[in-house]
Amino acid sequence: MRLLITLSVVALVTLTSMLVWTSVADHEPVPKRPLVGFKGLRLYELANYRELRRLARKQAEVVIVKGDASASQVEEARTLDPHIKLVNYEQAFALNKDEAEVARAKGWLAATCDGREISPRNVPRATLMDATIPAAREWRTNLMARETRRLGYDYNYLDTLRSYFPADFYDGIPCKVSDEAWLKASIDMVKRIRQKTGKAVIANGRGMQNGLQYVHNREAVDQLVATADAVQVEHFGRFHSEIGRDVKLVKAILEAGKEPYVKCRRH
Repeated sequence: MRLLITLSVVALVTLTSMLVWTSVADHEPVPKRPLVGFKGLRLYELANYRELRRLARKQAEVVIVKGDASASQVEEARTLDPHIKLVNYEQAFALNKDEAEVARAKGWLAATCDGREISPRNVPRATLMDATIPAAREWRTNLMARETRRLGYDYNYLDTLRSYFPADFYDGIPCKVSDEAWLKASIDMVKRIRQKTGKAVIANGRGMQNGLQYVHNREAVDQLVATADAVQVEHFGRFHSEIGRDVKLVKAILEAGKEPYVKCRRH
């Protein structure tokens, strides 16, 4: 097993060299090229449900589906490509308007020490749930599981899981909630959604997006990796200077017996 992992990582190092141009400066985005021929990586597309038909016709291997797909759209995609794997995309702790109204009435929204509700800076009309409340996690994962079962998705995908709380991502900091509490809640969310659906969970979130985040938060990230079934390395190969660290993260995922998902070229 260790020999296989070692060979896989060597292949990955060789492969990543194909992803960059030697003239690319440090921290300049790296042009994406197809990742092919590497057995340890899983390729995926993250797309709005309106793109299902096009991606099924292009025989995309795995599609992480954002938005409210219909049963007929999912059925059509499976008819066009019986081998396609469809994944239910969910924000772990960010709630839409209707969900936030329910959580607000129950006192389940995160708030700053001066009582302000908190929202992600780059997710319009979303409100942060208080992840430390077990009843809120139970309710949230019930909603997610219902959608996975309704459409017969193959896997679950949990976005914005937290090995630590990234203050720069939100417009406020939850009052007196530790990084350890966010990590514990994230691990619990993965366990709950897998138990309720019987489906594997792909994890994503701060600490797992790239190797630089990983090396600074390794102990916490390793706990999330150990709990999930797979991990999306969202920023893999994005920056020339960080590819070595990205490889370390992928190696850690492989050594944990989990699948690393990396971005393939858009079809």
